[in-house]
Amino acid sequence: MVEQPKHPGAARRVRTVLAALVAFGFVFCPAVAHLLGVRPQAIENRPPAPRPDFSTGWAALDNVSAWATDQLPGRAQAVHANSWIAYHGLRELTTDKVVRGDDGYLFLADDWDHACQFKTRYPSYLARILDLAQIIHDSGRRVVFTVAPDKSSVATDQLPGRVPTGGCGRSAIAGEQRVIKSMTSPLHLDILAPLQQAQAKGLQPYWRTDTHWSTVGASIYGQQLYSMLAPQQASSFRATAATATRHGDLFALNGLTSPERAPSREVSVGGTVHLDAFDKTFDGGGEYYGPQHWTVSGPTNALPGRTLLLGDSFTYYGLDALRPLFADGSFYWTHHFSQADTVAQIKASDTVVIEVVERWVGTKTMFVDPKFQRATAKALGVSLAAGSP
Repeated sequence: MVEQPKHPGAARRVRTVLAALVAFGFVFCPAVAHLLGVRPQAIENRPPAPRPDFSTGWAALDNVSAWATDQLPGRAQAVHANSWIAYHGLRELTTDKVVRGDDGYLFLADDWDHACQFKTRYPSYLARILDLAQIIHDSGRRVVFTVAPDKSSVATDQLPGRVPTGGCGRSAIAGEQRVIKSMTSPLHLDILAPLQQAQAKGLQPYWRTDTHWSTVGASIYGQQLYSMLAPQQASSFRATAATATRHGDLFALNGLTSPERAPSREVSVGGTVHLDAFDKTFDGGGEYYGPQHWTVSGPTNALPGRTLLLGDSFTYYGLDALRPLFADGSFYWTHHFSQADTVAQIKASDTVVIEVVERWVGTKTMFVDPKFQRATAKALGVSLAAGSP
């Protein structure tokens, strides 16, 4: 039998005092810590709640809770600790944006979600991008178009039994791959098979904890691209084994901060890369969306002329493996520039490389926009055939 307190009123008073102390600490400890020089670490992609303005009277109390929560010392550590325990201890994810596979592999749920959502228009949009490549080719320029495979299409040996959208996503991704493999245009570069072969050999072409390919995967893309554009010099391509460290974006989505160390490749065809200085305007993830330009000096087999790389984050994170291949190169991140700027860059280039990640082909990218294609054709002096956009 549990003994009941002899003085229930006293017990209630003790609980009231303890609650008041906790509330006092929650609200005022941040202020004390601030006076002692302790500053909270920003852990969310938003500005911290403003300090309550007590000149507004009782209305200021509405802002106290949010402000105190943001100012709690050790808050970031507590959030990371919770995420670590959930991931490593309970084997659970803290977001439905990430899918957990085998052997430490994480996948982006959008791979299946987008495949299921855009499956009916995927073939036609892929054909439209090839139409753009054909316009550039008809102007006398060299052009290559490639689809950067999703990690879920390459690291298939690490996929879980259950994935978002179930059979719809699986069948849609299989359909995407069939369409890509069926493309016979000489302007198209299919890199899925080489990446899958590298995965089967244990070379890890994609990061385990990130959406993107590693420099191993990017070097495979670079080698295939270089062989297509400069077949007589393909033997000069070198990819030296090394290691690299990265804080994976899929890990970050789960509130985890541990870096991943993985195999990498240092690419060269001779010469030294010189990256122009540029003003960096970073977002919360540290990505630079502005234009990049570089040159390669010294004895080199880098592709001559001016080369424009038009792509998304896969090209961006593969630049270390791509820059050495082009003597005078530029990268423009799709959709971070106006259509007019992009058309002007295409016109100023001798070679254009277009990359679109697999999951975004079915979306309304700039490349499938009829207005953009007509503007490109006009700028390049190309007459569009009847029935063209």
